[in-house]
Amino acid sequence: MSIDPENDLHQILDLMTDWVPFVACSVASYDPVARRHTTVASRGYPDAVLEHLDGWFVTRDEAFSFMARIDPTPRRWRDFPFDYRGSFSIREVFAPHGYRDGTTMLLHTRDGRYTGCLHVNIDSVDAFTADDAEHLHRLQGIIGALVDRRRAVAVLASTMSPTTGGAALVRSDGSVTAVSGTEPSRALTPGSGLVSVLLRGGLRGFDRSVRWRDDDGCWHTVSTRPVAEGLLVREAPEPLPFLLTSAELHVLDGVSRGLSNGEIASSIGCSARAVGKHLEHVFPKIGVRSRAHAAVLAASEGLTVVR
Repeated sequence: MSIDPENDLHQILDLMTDWVPFVACSVASYDPVARRHTTVASRGYPDAVLEHLDGWFVTRDEAFSFMARIDPTPRRWRDFPFDYRGSFSIREVFAPHGYRDGTTMLLHTRDGRYTGCLHVNIDSVDAFTADDAEHLHRLQGIIGALVDRRRAVAVLASTMSPTTGGAALVRSDGSVTAVSGTEPSRALTPGSGLVSVLLRGGLRGFDRSVRWRDDDGCWHTVSTRPVAEGLLVREAPEPLPFLLTSAELHVLDGVSRGLSNGEIASSIGCSARAVGKHLEHVFPKIGVRSRAHAAVLAASEGLTVVR
């Protein structure tokens, strides 16, 4: 069964309200390359607290340091073997926002890799019990795996071209979820022309980068990777290379598919003579002398058209 780590994390936070009487909760993902934590799902925390949790807390807080270096067991504030209630985090951040108790749980995969952390805060000194902390601990493996899967998708997206633009997961039901850290254009929205093309193709994607033209006549570079959740798509609006016109790109695409001039003419609605003229301009632009060479270059440079 495929999973949707982004959606599942939010659902888990919603379900946790039945188990733990929290007023604020968040999950942060850890990037081992940038050595940075980033909130990926939250309920109830204001921006100022999330900024503290993703920054000062995970680098200088006494409780976080104790769990990271000595004992990772989730603890309530009162359960640490030192006076945590006198700490900077509680005095300057948590207490001023009305929090009276809480805990942080470090998240790991089954093979022990650290993936991030779960933060929970309560507005009562008595409501958060030791059993509540144990219930949270039982979720450690599930949430850790979801955060790791979500991070893996983002890392994979970062290796795809184009390096600009945005990335999103497209699923078989037509839903689209942006990959964290990217900003997909309108081309990657539910019901868009590009998403419709991908769905018609059964979300099989493409072996190489391709070109897609939107309704406004703007060309986009598109690349895809199948993943467990659906199809990972990266796209960006980009001008055509080699100073090619749209008509020339369509002709070159036909050459890459092995079509004759007549077949290309029929597919784009012009004469075979016009196709020949286009090729006279295309070959010197892309630096080739034969149709075979043109077809190879079109494939390698992502100069094929998806409709």
